[in-house]
Amino acid sequence: TLESPILDTYLTLLGTDGKVLAEDDDSAGNLNSRIPARGFLTLPQNGVYTIEVSTFNELATGTYQLQLELDAPIAPQPITRPPTP
Repeated sequence: TLESPILDTYLTLLGTDGKVLAEDDDSAGNLNSRIPARGFLTLPQNGVYTIEVSTFNELATGTYQLQLELDAPIAPQPITRPPTP
């Protein structure tokens, strides 16, 4: 859910291939955005997804809050670094 007291928010979810999986303008009410409009969204595969936060008016600026709710915990991914010479 993307909410703002002053902006007409717009939310886009990009898949692992960079293509748009879902987008929304006002499903959360009061010019706020939500993907999906109701219920939960199950991602089609493991991988890196991108959430793009914007506004319906491309020139608008202001504060917003992005909230992500998970149905299941996410296992932390280890960070591997090359050995220091």
